[in-house]
Amino acid sequence: MALFLRRLYVHKPCGIERKTNQTLPAEFHPELQRFRCHLILRPMLHAYCDESHGEIKTTPVYVFAGFVGTSDRWQEFESLWHQSMKELRIRKIGCHASKCAPGAGPYQHMTPNRRYEIQHRLIVDIVASRLYGVIATIDMEAYRQHKPTLLSFLAPHDRQYYDPHVRAVEQCIYQMCKATAVATDEPIAFVVDQNAAVGGSAKAAFNIAANNPGYPYRARLGSFTQSDRMHAIGLQAADILAYAAYRRANAKGSGKPCWQWKELRPAIKNTLRTGPKFWATLVERFRAVHEARLLSGN
Repeated sequence: MALFLRRLYVHKPCGIERKTNQTLPAEFHPELQRFRCHLILRPMLHAYCDESHGEIKTTPVYVFAGFVGTSDRWQEFESLWHQSMKELRIRKIGCHASKCAPGAGPYQHMTPNRRYEIQHRLIVDIVASRLYGVIATIDMEAYRQHKPTLLSFLAPHDRQYYDPHVRAVEQCIYQMCKATAVATDEPIAFVVDQNAAVGGSAKAAFNIAANNPGYPYRARLGSFTQSDRMHAIGLQAADILAYAAYRRANAKGSGKPCWQWKELRPAIKNTLRTGPKFWATLVERFRAVHEARLLSGN
């Protein structure tokens, strides 16, 4: 019966807001008011985030996405998904969307129907837990176009902070802080999927923001931890959101449907795309600073 109700919740999500780029839903507020009364036990919101992209030299977009929610909602999700993984007999592998969808890795011997059921059940549990989805997308064609000029104005040590992964992480974190600010000023504990190549740069950028008095949401930056999807189960939710957003971005204009995006839609509340205008403006700003330094002789 519980599974049936969760399925019904997804297919008939009565009262769930479907628009993107909105503030935190009003129904989030009562829980956060109760949340304030237990600051000693639960001082933070929690966010789990992951990235999705193709080959860096050719991928059209770089996506970083995740869900933010109270401790209660994450506990509900973990309870539901642990039960689902047990019923699906995937407790040792969980759901890794980019491998599960095409039938790669540990899912290669599974039928398409079973692989669909794994992803579908994960989405059902996400939506039933009322998590708040946020997506940041970097336009990589624009980034590659402006990258040589942009990097030429930066000191070698500073170039790491303008990697697409780092920029996407910063944008997603900013949007999560901004979207939840209407309901609470509590800090957010961020858990992101491990990234051996640029994860250290992303954490360094987070620490710079957390220690910058001018950053508008400095007090909201609770902690930044890297983990993997089997130790931090919330990352499996972030993984399928990032995968769906990346697949949808690539499918635009091709006529290929993205069923994962369609089913996740009730949980997707806020999206941000960093396009050509952002990179062009950034280049011109750094150019002006560079020229001013040349004129001053510094």
